[in-house]
Amino acid sequence: APDFKDSKIWQVEDGQTVVEACAGRDGEVLEMEKKKGRQKPPLLFDLTNLQKEANSRLGFSAQQTLSIAQDLYEKRKLITYPRTDSRYLTRELFAECLDNMRAVYAHFPEISQAAATNIKGGKKKFECVNDKKVSDHHAIIPTALRANPATLGKEEWAIYEMICRRFAAAFMDDATFASSTLWIGVEGHRYRATGKIFQDKGWLEAEPWRASEDNPLPNLRKGAAVTAQSLELVAHKTKPPAHFTDATLLAAMETAGKLIDDEELRDAMKERGLGTPATRAQIIETLLARKYIGKDGKRLVATDLGCWAVDVVCSMIPQVASPELTGEWEKRLKEMEQGGYAYGVFMHQVREMVSSGVNRVKGSNARPPACPVVSERQTNKEVSP
Repeated sequence: APDFKDSKIWQVEDGQTVVEACAGRDGEVLEMEKKKGRQKPPLLFDLTNLQKEANSRLGFSAQQTLSIAQDLYEKRKLITYPRTDSRYLTRELFAECLDNMRAVYAHFPEISQAAATNIKGGKKKFECVNDKKVSDHHAIIPTALRANPATLGKEEWAIYEMICRRFAAAFMDDATFASSTLWIGVEGHRYRATGKIFQDKGWLEAEPWRASEDNPLPNLRKGAAVTAQSLELVAHKTKPPAHFTDATLLAAMETAGKLIDDEELRDAMKERGLGTPATRAQIIETLLARKYIGKDGKRLVATDLGCWAVDVVCSMIPQVASPELTGEWEKRLKEMEQGGYAYGVFMHQVREMVSSGVNRVKGSNARPPACPVVSERQTNKEVSP
């Protein structure tokens, strides 16, 4: 492909000059590039990915998804253990997958049939089947028990459907597509157009919301003449980073170890991040309960109290706010597992750090911001006759 770089025009006047120079003028095709590609099926759900998906698609909080999944597991017996950090199955469990797929067939026959055909074929290797990547518990999948939608609540069915669709998708064919990129030159200015056509949607039939609409481009050769019939100058603004949602905060917690510079500590936190799949939702709920953050629709927004707490911690006990500390503790815990570090020494160090930090804060002038409700009550009390 030619080395054409996208560029922004920062001044409206400059953009208008380009429009005036190119509108209605003849140009030519500089390059037409065509590629074939494939999109592999996603891995199965672990708890964190189920929570992210449910928040993005359904607006469920992380805790809400965990509670629903726990009920589907304990009370309904419709899914496997949900508090897992694995997205894989063992080969032994894979051998029983057809029984589970029959339960999916009752509600989603077309996609489950496509998945079952691949499983029965025995030739295809599935990325989600890997003994080495299964931790204490395997990925979340439907059980062989057939669900009765009439007995499930609306939210329960929504989560169960997501798990069933993902289970089928993981064993379906790759999605295949043809993409094309067209570079056009007009009066010394370069324009780019992209197109994509799915040839076989494969697993995207199970999760159709992930498939983009077909966007074909005309088949043009290099040097072909074209005319810029119309041009539109579109103004945009640079945007600040978006507020976290449950989904994006869970993703940030899951990958927090990647922020660590120290290779040894980063290794200790590999595939761990902050919290565990079972505790991350509760961490978010605790922050909400303590008024450190609030909710604005799906957005998680820091409160004045939360900002104050961050300032105090970062200035007085900065190690507590650092993922390096979690990495250091993970490293020590692994050493303890292997008998290379004493439990008593570790706990003494933790107590010393906590005690020192608390005393430092207590001895400072740091005071939390006044509660608006309490302040209003006090003001009303003071001015009352």
